[in-house]
Amino acid sequence: MSAEENAVILVAGATGILGSQICRLLVEQGKTVRALVRSTSDPGKVHKLKQLGVELVVGDLKDRPSLDAACQGVASVSRRWQRPFLGSQTTRSGPRN
Repeated sequence: MSAEENAVILVAGATGILGSQICRLLVEQGKTVRALVRSTSDPGKVHKLKQLGVELVVGDLKDRPSLDAACQGVASVSRRWQRPFLGSQTTRSGPRN
């Protein structure tokens, strides 16, 4: 396997509807997936991620030290957010922060 095939992909928002599907699809493709989950995340959703074989890291997008820890060894980041007032959902991939 190449380094790219072994690369870790971090998914922020992994317990959400879109984030959990992104995790599932990446795992099905044989990718190594790490999920950023909050300490307040729904335990049932976190358990489903564990069952998929996703590595879990507790943190928050607003907490830089937890992001630094989550990004250790990560080659790519997938993040989904909702724009206030517009209600549109967007997915952005790539290293940020």
